[in-house]
Amino acid sequence: MAERLLLLPEHWISPETLDNLLGPATALVRILREHAEVDVFRWPSVHGGPTAPPTWQASVELVREALTPGCHVLASPGSVSLALLALSEPDAAARSFIALEFAIPDRTLEVLGISGIAAVSAAGYRTQDVRTLVVSEVQLGEWALPRSDGITGSPNEQAAALAGDVLDYSYLDDYLRSWESLDLLAESPHLSLPCLLVEPVPEVSQFPEGEAIDLFLRFVPTAQVRRTEIWGLRHRRPGGGEEVGHIVVEFLDSLRASSRLLTVLVTDIVDSTVQALEMGDQRWARMLADHHAIVRRQLKAHGGNEVDNAGDGFLATFESPARAVRCAAAIVEGVRPLGIEVRAGVHVGECEVMGEKVGGVAVHAGARVATSAGPGEVLVSQSVRDLVAGSDLQFDSGRTLTLRGLPGEWQLYPLATE
Repeated sequence: MAERLLLLPEHWISPETLDNLLGPATALVRILREHAEVDVFRWPSVHGGPTAPPTWQASVELVREALTPGCHVLASPGSVSLALLALSEPDAAARSFIALEFAIPDRTLEVLGISGIAAVSAAGYRTQDVRTLVVSEVQLGEWALPRSDGITGSPNEQAAALAGDVLDYSYLDDYLRSWESLDLLAESPHLSLPCLLVEPVPEVSQFPEGEAIDLFLRFVPTAQVRRTEIWGLRHRRPGGGEEVGHIVVEFLDSLRASSRLLTVLVTDIVDSTVQALEMGDQRWARMLADHHAIVRRQLKAHGGNEVDNAGDGFLATFESPARAVRCAAAIVEGVRPLGIEVRAGVHVGECEVMGEKVGGVAVHAGARVATSAGPGEVLVSQSVRDLVAGSDLQFDSGRTLTLRGLPGEWQLYPLATE
């Protein structure tokens, strides 16, 4: 099945605009569709979009709801800040994040002490009305209509007319007022998933040297950065869409390499040998079949990927540590009516991916965490507990253990039970 890529366009661009206009963004989408299943998000400012208040907070929530386990997220400049906040949620299950420039909200610019660039800020745009904003953006993007549309006027006028027909200008104006008030430093998003930032070279960028990149790296310290002169906010050359498309595809291909940051869940049945002897072969086989069905149902519900099972236990991976912990808790509770107890361990780390199999130190650590858990207990490593901080997941006091075959002491935390 093709990988899913959620594309977050500007709030004044509809899916139909990308499908019916010719320009760099359309060329970019065409290339991406050759490598992934591309879903162009429809904002509330576009007719037919979801109903939501015209605030940046509501937009963040809409993005979060649109995420699916393992999807890639690609954001246009004005949507980058929303994606940063949505992907910072502990439950966010995206595989990677790609930012095509970083349009920084006005309030954030003020806090950073950056001035003199009103031309690229929301307030600068809105020295004229929002309709002028749409026309200028369409012109900036070098849009042109397909020859068969038959709409009169210059290519830019035709494109602006088609884009404007689907917009709620009042909503868009209110939204921009909210977006420009966003202080990203106060919200302090933090991402640990693979990220790519495509930024213009200094002579093209409207920001002081490195400011946008430095701010992005403050929130995503491990992000890759690609600078190009053909994708600047005020400088888009013919062929820019194709080149950026190839940059993005190269990044996505790199994620299919052998090493990936994954959350590992390991479960096993407590005292399985004793249980098997007491039940007898036939009853044990029936119980195992029921156990497997429950585990697989919960893995599917929580976005987990079954890697292996050893008869009485499972190894699974997740993109989201919070989902892995919730899945573990659901499995523990789900199998109790079968008259058995399972224990579960959750750890996050770099895994070696070999086709459908995973290995490496992180997998071994997950297995050791699981064997350290008690009956009916979900035990997580400190890295997992730290990554889900801010969620509704609660943990009891940690305990310090040594894990066989692994260096040093480990802090492990049991999931709190009601």
